[in-house]
Amino acid sequence: MDDAAALIWLLSQHRYPLELLGVVTVAGNTTVENATNNVLLLLSLLERNDIPVVMGAHKPSNVLLSSTGKLIHGPDGLWFLGAQNPQEVDAVDRKAARFYCDMARTEPGAVVLALGPLTNLAQALRRCPADMANLGRLVVLGGAKFGGNTTPVSEYNFWQDPAAAAEVLQSGLPITLVPMDAFGQFSLSMADVASLQQDGVPAIQFLAPALQAYLGVQLQSGSAAVVPDPVAAMVALDPSLATLHSALVKVLDRPEVARGQSLIALSFAERITLIADDRELSQIADQVFSDPGFDYLAAVGAILQREPDNALVAMDVDAAALYQMFMDDLSQSVSASGAAEHEPSPIQLFLPSVQSR
Repeated sequence: MDDAAALIWLLSQHRYPLELLGVVTVAGNTTVENATNNVLLLLSLLERNDIPVVMGAHKPSNVLLSSTGKLIHGPDGLWFLGAQNPQEVDAVDRKAARFYCDMARTEPGAVVLALGPLTNLAQALRRCPADMANLGRLVVLGGAKFGGNTTPVSEYNFWQDPAAAAEVLQSGLPITLVPMDAFGQFSLSMADVASLQQDGVPAIQFLAPALQAYLGVQLQSGSAAVVPDPVAAMVALDPSLATLHSALVKVLDRPEVARGQSLIALSFAERITLIADDRELSQIADQVFSDPGFDYLAAVGAILQREPDNALVAMDVDAAALYQMFMDDLSQSVSASGAAEHEPSPIQLFLPSVQSR
């Protein structure tokens, strides 16, 4: 649901030059077939059938695909709008890894915006690591430093395919991570959706009933309705909207309750304890007091060099600016102005899309 809102914003906004190179679907909060149908539907509404759509992985790497997303996004991932508007899914290319490899090779420097589980990207990294190294930024929606939205410690995208998340984070690609700590700062109200339904661009007017259902589920158990995916989309086009911190990030790939937990090390102490075990650190502590010539800084420096930081992590976003951009760019009266506010070369973006919490 929120990825649909992100896609509509990306293709409706005029402030950032953008060339959308393709949309790759993946199983997550709905089946990959549903996700593909929904993307085709939205692109048709946006009159952008020129954008390639590729159907990706139909299941996570090594866990079962959860059905719990139906409770938040409806049985089709779009609160019945997708099921009521079937598209020609059978004709869609299904070779997602090959698509990534080809695009990374022919469009070096392109930005990838990953809004769902990272299954497709992990497969592409195994298939063509040299080509994937040509990519520009990889903006990933996923993880959390504090808390979770699926378990007490795990965010959904990482929880649904923790093995793929761990693999991508270890790839050496230039990753910008937008975790729950950041995307949880952006919310919409029922009044906001009613305003967009009244004065929004046609695609968001179409989506509004489903968006209201999505918000309604969240408001039953809380005071705010978080809409994650547009946050990552906006940060992908304008990193200045987020406060980014260099970090070492790991993901737990375990079957128990900690499955998918992301460990985001920002401080010196957090990094050290994420790399070295207590036995090694205890030996260093003993040497500090038993060996007058022991170089403590050199020892801990050597530990840090073993696993350098692997992501820029957005811990805060300019929520007021994000909200204003989202509402303005999807309003017919404002977006009709058309001219881009920024003049650099268009950002080349390809988008793995799936309904994501």
